[in-house]
Amino acid sequence: MRVRLGEIALPPPALARCAAALALVCSSSRLCASDGFDAVLAVCPDDRVACVSSLDPAHFLEPWELDGAPSPDSLRAVADAASETGASCAPSGASERGWGLACEWANDRGSFWVPTDDAVVHFRAEDITGARWDGSRNKMRLEKMRMRLGYAKVPVVRNRRALASEREPDGGYRLKEERPWKQAAGERRFYGEDGQMPDEDLSPLRMLFPFERLGPRGSPAQSLLEDSAGLAQIERLGRE
Repeated sequence: MRVRLGEIALPPPALARCAAALALVCSSSRLCASDGFDAVLAVCPDDRVACVSSLDPAHFLEPWELDGAPSPDSLRAVADAASETGASCAPSGASERGWGLACEWANDRGSFWVPTDDAVVHFRAEDITGARWDGSRNKMRLEKMRMRLGYAKVPVVRNRRALASEREPDGGYRLKEERPWKQAAGERRFYGEDGQMPDEDLSPLRMLFPFERLGPRGSPAQSLLEDSAGLAQIERLGRE
């Protein structure tokens, strides 16, 4: 048996030596501190559609943007939101890198992690029953939590060449996938204060997502309103 790590195939003896070396490094370094990051970083299984992660490209869901500076209180708010969906949560560790949170539902397990140097929440959630598909249960639950918290999705721009139509008057470029507004550094976001989005900034990609759809004269306030409508729809479907 050979285990493939990235582009390198390692036989068991070499794999064992690598594991021993990694354990030695971890025992003498804060790089491998138990702070919940390893649980969030875990790769989702490719043979099941029952896992979502903000750090796995094949099962990707956008991480959340915090309002304000990261702190342990950030995860307390996440724990409260998870509890409202029926989860039991407990801290999974803390270090100089960040803070972790572990949550469990009846059929699912989730991990959340907030780095100390970035206002973002990373997560991973997976069905633990062995089902091949979770019916998008984990994705919908995470969206429900995000909207209850009032957090925005971190904008993720594909690695591609800019189009000629995306050139700005100053010579720079702004890809159409980019959010048309940005939170002021160190300030709490207030939806609706960022103005309206010009018609030419509309992207068909935005209409593919179930939440945060912005119309031709949309604004963050309109986005929040549609998030609320989406949340109500999720709750209604859950009761049916």
